[in-house]
Amino acid sequence: MPDASADTPPGEWLCWEPHAEVAGRFDAGVRHWRTVAGDRPLVVASHGMAMTIWLTAAATVADPGAFWAALRFPDLLMVDLGESTVTRGYQAAGA
Repeated sequence: MPDASADTPPGEWLCWEPHAEVAGRFDAGVRHWRTVAGDRPLVVASHGMAMTIWLTAAATVADPGAFWAALRFPDLLMVDLGESTVTRGYQAAGA
């Protein structure tokens, strides 16, 4: 495989973790900390790439490229996996 360059498709970059493994690892972490958090809100900090792959695998993000391009650095997103939604900002439950 070639080294990463502007002309190399992401799936062909050397030494990059496969997307399925990224999504699985990220999901395991979120599930673990969700259990620890109980009824409290869970805050996850990420540089965005792994979270984008995870949200795409969870069928919450249909267009990962557009999602990534729209991220602000920093950004705050509220994810509801049950509803398959991602919204910018935070609103307390019942508010």
